[in-house]
Amino acid sequence: MIKQKFLDFIAENKLFTKSDIILVGVSGGADSVFLTHLLVDTGFKIAIAHMNFKLRGQDSDKDEIFVEKLAENLKIRCFSKSVNTLKFAAKNNISIEMAARQLRYQWFTEIIEIEKFDFIATAHHQDDDIETYLINAARGTGIRGLSGISPKRKNLVRPLLFTNKLAINEYLTEKNIEFRTDRTNFENIYNRNRIRNILIPEFEKINPGFKNNILQNIRINKDIEIIYNQSIENHKTGCISENNNEIKISIEKLKILNPLRTYLFEFLLPYNFNSDVVDDIIKILDNTSGKLFYSSTHKLLKDRDFLIISKIENHDNLSEYQINELTEDVVVNRNLSDEITLKLQVAEVNSDFKIEKNTEFGYFDFDKIKFPLKIRKWQQGDSFIPYGMKNSKKVSDFFIDNKINIFDKQKVWILESDNKIIWLIGYRIDDRFKITKSTSKSLVINLLEN
Repeated sequence: MIKQKFLDFIAENKLFTKSDIILVGVSGGADSVFLTHLLVDTGFKIAIAHMNFKLRGQDSDKDEIFVEKLAENLKIRCFSKSVNTLKFAAKNNISIEMAARQLRYQWFTEIIEIEKFDFIATAHHQDDDIETYLINAARGTGIRGLSGISPKRKNLVRPLLFTNKLAINEYLTEKNIEFRTDRTNFENIYNRNRIRNILIPEFEKINPGFKNNILQNIRINKDIEIIYNQSIENHKTGCISENNNEIKISIEKLKILNPLRTYLFEFLLPYNFNSDVVDDIIKILDNTSGKLFYSSTHKLLKDRDFLIISKIENHDNLSEYQINELTEDVVVNRNLSDEITLKLQVAEVNSDFKIEKNTEFGYFDFDKIKFPLKIRKWQQGDSFIPYGMKNSKKVSDFFIDNKINIFDKQKVWILESDNKIIWLIGYRIDDRFKITKSTSKSLVINLLEN
């Protein structure tokens, strides 16, 4: 019965065919072992890949051995790799969950390109779909985030979205199929675990049909997303034109659309402009021309009749630079017009400590600083608490208040610690990182003339 449902789901969603070769991501847990057996038993051509994230000591190594043995028993190819996830997360200043995800999918992509496989299959099922819906709802998201997990995205397929965790466990028990249990799944350290182990059971006490209701909402939202996207595309055709690598959005036609903000957000999404920038653009639609906005890849000019979008040709000007540890000199954007050099040192805050009253120096409480530091160009939507103030202020508003012209703004770099702005380099530090009476050591950074 479950095998036929599996085949029907694959066919209905056009996931893959018997002529395709599929790489299956296998952790050794119940879900991925179930998927592997189901694919083999229904006659698909597969290989499996296991990444040892080195997060659970001997248990991680035992998972790897288990998966390799599984492949041997099923007579299929197995790829395995060990990685230092903690080191990667620290180096890139991201969460362990995000680090594991990036490492896994990057490696999977490398394998299918080298081995000429057709698809990557993961073992996401309906319970994962529900958890993802709730995570996105908690974070705040648009219709895409409430449409659940897609069965197919490019060469990534999820053929288990037709079933749930209970059915998977029942099948494995019935067939006496062994799998590994990750004990951290029962620890409420991560958001997904808290939702799975605490939140969902509480909702089920209120309504035993809670999970089915969420799945129904996901199905409805998928249909709504289709209608939504069709409307966006229809209006995009009437509002947007492209000429000589420039995208032009007619301001006159844009202002007729309702809701204006939603349409403009979707129009600008492919060019990496965030929602804060969209709000700022809407505020100046009736103002004089000449205002510029930046994303990580594009710039937008508010002209008289059009919003004109073009790609930033010299992408190095918006690169990010990391300072992973205390070092003496840091050169940013070497050989470019907005190159800067920073000199870093740590000083004891005592009676001999002297503060230069010069914007080319930044003095910070060393104990509040977390490495790696990040240097990047400022972006619309950035905010900080300027020294001497109590409330947050948008960087763009700081520029206006200080009469910083458009050309100088393009050259401004910011320094971040733990994703918080600590210094508009050469202008103002953030009040949260200033030296206080309790400061014992200061990180002193000097912006040197080039």
